[in-house]
Amino acid sequence: MLKFLNFYKVQDQWQIVAAVVVDHDGLVLWQKPTSGQYKCNVDAAFSSNFNRTGIGICLRDEEGAFVLAKMTSFPCLHQVTVGEAMSLFEALQ
Repeated sequence: MLKFLNFYKVQDQWQIVAAVVVDHDGLVLWQKPTSGQYKCNVDAAFSSNFNRTGIGICLRDEEGAFVLAKMTSFPCLHQVTVGEAMSLFEALQ
């Protein structure tokens, strides 16, 4: 199962407004946030060969237009839940 968390920034505060779970038989399309809000999608990647955990962050506006992105990696291999949490933490910085 894949898990996605959607965040919106409302009046300078980040809020989790939706969690979507997709199984291998389903498909979830990216949906724009409502007017005046941003949507931040995050993901984590893991490499046992390089002993690294990578994260990616993408912020889009209410039109779905790109606002900013961030990608970084850490010199250690984490569990999936920790890597995803690291993505969320970095997005909120």
